[in-house]
Amino acid sequence: AKMKPLHWKKFVIKDASKDYVWKGLECNFKIDTGTLEEMFAAKKAGKMKGKKGGAAGRGGNKPAGDQVIRVLAPKRSNAIGIMASRMPHVDKIVKALRSMDGALLGEEEISALLNNFPTDDELEAIKEMNTPDARLDFSEMFCLKLSVVPNVRTRLRCWKFKLEFDEQVEDVQLPLYQLETACSDLRENQKLRTVLALFLELGNYMNGGTARGQADGFSVETLPKLSDTKDITNTCTLLEHGVNIIKKEDSGLLSLPEELKRVTKAAEISMTQVSDSLRKLIMDMNGVKQEILKLKELAEKMGMTDDPFVIEMPKFSDASVQKVLQLRDLLADVEKGYRETLEFFGMDVSKMEKAMKTEEFFGIFKKFLDSFKKMAEKQPPKKRSGLQKGKKIGGNNKEADPMANVINAIKLGKTDSVQKALSAEDDGKPYKSPRGPPPSRGLRFGNRREPAGGGGDEKPKSGVSFSSIKLKPSQGRTSARGTDPAKAGAAADGSDSPAQGNMFKVQLRKVGTADDGTPSPGRSRSMTDRQPRTPKLEQPTTSETQDGGFK
Repeated sequence: AKMKPLHWKKFVIKDASKDYVWKGLECNFKIDTGTLEEMFAAKKAGKMKGKKGGAAGRGGNKPAGDQVIRVLAPKRSNAIGIMASRMPHVDKIVKALRSMDGALLGEEEISALLNNFPTDDELEAIKEMNTPDARLDFSEMFCLKLSVVPNVRTRLRCWKFKLEFDEQVEDVQLPLYQLETACSDLRENQKLRTVLALFLELGNYMNGGTARGQADGFSVETLPKLSDTKDITNTCTLLEHGVNIIKKEDSGLLSLPEELKRVTKAAEISMTQVSDSLRKLIMDMNGVKQEILKLKELAEKMGMTDDPFVIEMPKFSDASVQKVLQLRDLLADVEKGYRETLEFFGMDVSKMEKAMKTEEFFGIFKKFLDSFKKMAEKQPPKKRSGLQKGKKIGGNNKEADPMANVINAIKLGKTDSVQKALSAEDDGKPYKSPRGPPPSRGLRFGNRREPAGGGGDEKPKSGVSFSSIKLKPSQGRTSARGTDPAKAGAAADGSDSPAQGNMFKVQLRKVGTADDGTPSPGRSRSMTDRQPRTPKLEQPTTSETQDGGFK
């Protein structure tokens, strides 16, 4: 039978000396080809939201006062003033810059000082305006006092790099470790090879007789297509079918997503970005190293050899160079391992700059493993159990409630069915409810209550005998507006008037009723018409026996 094609990129082993994931694979699963053909038989083919533009900022210039001299631009002066108000006094800041006191100035404060510190031209203009008669503004005085520290901008830049160095190293090192372990897991996991062998066998069978058949393997881009290839009913995918085979024959393979969870995490890592981060770190380190050497030479010329900055920063520079060199070697090893992994899965690595990116490669496996896990956890649909056997009104069950059969027959207007239902009691025994006999209670007669059992020697009866129920077709059509008197009279006389409609009257006659139809003293029970054009049940007054029974 012609089957749906599995569109994969065929891979053929050309160099047997190389190690491939497909090399030596054998499928040990029992594949029901009949089911496969039935499920995947060929079948005829039957918002970008606009980004809102940001609003332009606005600013204003405050006029300078007559008492103070302002050199900086109003916005810049305000920014420096706000920054200075959130920091320690400027004299303490100067002391901390000289001694590199990290307890007083942290990474946040040093970054703020470096971002808001005036340029060389601005600082030169401030010094020119600093005359004995001049009164500088708060922001200008703050910058002027900081400038007494030699090479303050260079110190701030080197100090900031020192405080951020460990975090930058970690941002490069951890992703590289994750990529390295993910590549190792894909190459060494045997369960993955077994699962790939199964889907290779299924795909070769489906592509049998075509150019895509008899493949030694398939590219990793095919893995997401396993969830897109559906059977003829569009209810089961090829991936789900394969997982169902695994459930039956080797359920231990279902733990594959858990064993490759580091692979799914690697899908969030871009080796290109990691390489760029390391490259930037090396450039910053080289720049800081050169600045530290210049400050050291300048301090020696000025006789400031006891400057804490000059003593500590060269040591940090040497240690940072060693760490960066280790990161560079680690990056080279990870790139090599990734190249080997791509080649292991049969991908072209002749031009690595055009090779698949790590986030794309591991993203394919992440999508496959997530779908695999979902199918592994999917429970088979529960079969609907039959309805519980019971008695339902008007049902076809022979054991149904007899009264229910009477009511149903009346509703359907079937006279014969009603007569049959009324005579269906067994051996004339009184009807007994499926819920059991009612509790023994006394019967009321007028304003007095007779105790249960009637006080006589006869045994009390427990129900109404259906043999005493007589069905009489109605001679007239009852409506909401009343009954035709002529037809009603004819019906009362017992004339053979043809019945109109499916209207019936069920009459219960008590023992001891007068011949003229006058009921004996007792409680009258009757069922009136509830709706027009519906069956009418009438229960004329009957007399009760001494023991409270009915016939």
